[in-house]
Amino acid sequence: MAEQRLIDANMMVLEESEAYMSAHTSGKTSSVSKEIINVIHRKIQQLIANAPTVDPETLPIVQKLREELARVTAERDAAVKELEGVVDAVNEVNDFIDAEIYSLVPHDKYNALRLNVDAISIWVLEKEWRGAKEG
Repeated sequence: MAEQRLIDANMMVLEESEAYMSAHTSGKTSSVSKEIINVIHRKIQQLIANAPTVDPETLPIVQKLREELARVTAERDAAVKELEGVVDAVNEVNDFIDAEIYSLVPHDKYNALRLNVDAISIWVLEKEWRGAKEG
């Protein structure tokens, strides 16, 4: 298979047109030279217009990157869903401690218990969530 090159044909049209206009307005060309320049200009414009185009979505690298993006997005969504479950469980424990235990234990013991639960909550969240940390 012959090597193919991707080009920016729109930029080629613009650059060729600028060169064409420059040649015509330079004042250094004869009428015969201008006719030759006109023929060359039309031929180049025709070649550029007839050049095959490539849909970037059909390129193997783009397809591979789309698949990788889909995989990473699915992993992220699953991690977020799992993290939401962990957060809900931690919140339920916190609510239970606040509602049920606060009135049953002395204030200093309750504060120590809260510190332990908070430390465990942070540890669980750090172990469960391996995504980027915000902040």
